[in-house]
Amino acid sequence: MSLSARLEEDSGLVALTGVETLEGDGLAEWFTGLAERWRGWSGELTWGSLEDDLFMAASHDGSGHVRLRLTLRGPFGYLADVWEASACVWIDAGEDLTRLAADVRAFFADDDSS
Repeated sequence: MSLSARLEEDSGLVALTGVETLEGDGLAEWFTGLAERWRGWSGELTWGSLEDDLFMAASHDGSGHVRLRLTLRGPFGYLADVWEASACVWIDAGEDLTRLAADVRAFFADDDSS
């Protein structure tokens, strides 16, 4: 499955790359796991796409918030000008994280039905 990933940051950064996955590479399950651990965990929980063009790391601050660091990379290949862009977002660990996990599950479920 091919997806497009776009990062936009208030400072003007815009990064766009294609992301290759095999049926989402477990992304929906990863977000569901984060939502199930809404009370917290230690360290970072990470996820990466098939070709490492999208990488995410989540950490819990212990007081109800999740820091999600997203990194886009591209393009890879012989003589390619490889670049990398990262941004962080904060998500409330309760209902907001649960809603995000449901949205990701729905996105991949909709794709399976086509």
